[in-house]
Amino acid sequence: WSSDVCSSDLGQMLEALTAVPEAETILNYHATAPGNVVVAEDLKCSELIEMTSGGLSRTQCIKNPDTDLDDFYQKGGGNRKNDMLPKIIDSNIEACNGVIHVVDKVMLPNFVGAIDFDNIDFSK
Repeated sequence: WSSDVCSSDLGQMLEALTAVPEAETILNYHATAPGNVVVAEDLKCSELIEMTSGGLSRTQCIKNPDTDLDDFYQKGGGNRKNDMLPKIIDSNIEACNGVIHVVDKVMLPNFVGAIDFDNIDFSK
């Protein structure tokens, strides 16, 4: 990791999440329920996956016109409310307790309403 990560979009998104009292639940929404290791090849379009937070995340597939293959996204109800679709951009990275899939946006559970990102001061 470099210090540049703090100034990236990810750093800004995590900063914005501090405005949400349930930030820990949101972070736990990024891990599958204990004992449930899901590799990329197991993802199915429209499938619901139980997360550590207790919420369900849905896999969404959208055909990529350049490759004619499905791109995979993993989202919660809060993503729909904020017009954000987290795309899986890397997958099956081995970890000590499973695998990691990298998404390009934060997955937001259903209880997260619309967030006014335009009025959050990221300079603090």
